[in-house]
Amino acid sequence: MITNDVSAGLVSTARFAPNPVAPSARSWQRDSMSTKFSHMTFCGGGHWDRIGRSYDPIIADASNPGRFIERPGGAALNVASVFASLGGTAFLASAISDDQAGGSVRACLRERGIEAGLQVIEGENTASYTALLQPDGSLLAALADMNVYGRFDPDKVNAPDAIFVDTNLTETAISSLLKRHRGFAAAASVSRAKARRLLPVLDQIDLLFTNKGEAAALCNLQEDTEAAVMADKLLKSGCRAVIISQGPGSVYRHDGSIGEQISVPSIDHVVDVTGAGDALAGGTLSELAKGVRLDEAIATGITVASAIVKIEGPWRPDLADQLKLSKCEEPSS
Repeated sequence: MITNDVSAGLVSTARFAPNPVAPSARSWQRDSMSTKFSHMTFCGGGHWDRIGRSYDPIIADASNPGRFIERPGGAALNVASVFASLGGTAFLASAISDDQAGGSVRACLRERGIEAGLQVIEGENTASYTALLQPDGSLLAALADMNVYGRFDPDKVNAPDAIFVDTNLTETAISSLLKRHRGFAAAASVSRAKARRLLPVLDQIDLLFTNKGEAAALCNLQEDTEAAVMADKLLKSGCRAVIISQGPGSVYRHDGSIGEQISVPSIDHVVDVTGAGDALAGGTLSELAKGVRLDEAIATGITVASAIVKIEGPWRPDLADQLKLSKCEEPSS
């Protein structure tokens, strides 16, 4: 059984009315990489992360002392959190269960000012990701319980303005959401294993956020292929613009007309890179919503991502202040 949970009275249930199939022509014109929208619907992961780090190298078949951290996660939730922190109106469409983790996700949305449209699925757990890390932060093993997303019903989502989707959803759900949406559409490929869920709808995506590993999976290329080659293949598949993260040093952007390798400033003390890609997306989208062009908006995305990696976790409440501080520190021309 699926029910709709609208948290804190923040949204009208009308947004969860079935969205009629749109005409084949998209209402958002594809002749310029600048756009503007009042709010964005984020569809995909909104789950609970449990990250355990051992104090010493993990010994198999033994109890290892360490520390667990629990926090909200999921690409759609992370990106929406950054978008809302920077003044955007964000709406999360996801699936949870009526359990403790689901309650924590609801509380997170209220705290971060994100409008919530959560489909409550009986008989499943709220999605979770549990990871065991070595002392240096390297991943030893992880368990992802994401079954609830398989029962997410895209027909219950009506995104009247801009939409963002991640590949935590099924290929069927992603296709349904994007093929009938007529406004600006962004997507994140999330992981190598899930990235290919976007293949049927690349021609419906105005802006794709990915990294080299995920782009390689989408393009059926080797990961050491140049980002420019990957971007060209994605654009020829119909994607209008693409941003490819390449680790800590650079980002590649192509808006359909011009490709550019962008250097990322070095950071002295990196604490946690987990949410860097989501922060890049959230910061960039927050500027696009204001009508800023992509080549300028990505600078904000990079600044926000740089602020995120300095703390533990994929979100911080002072992002707007961090962005203002960064602008004040920029050398005058």
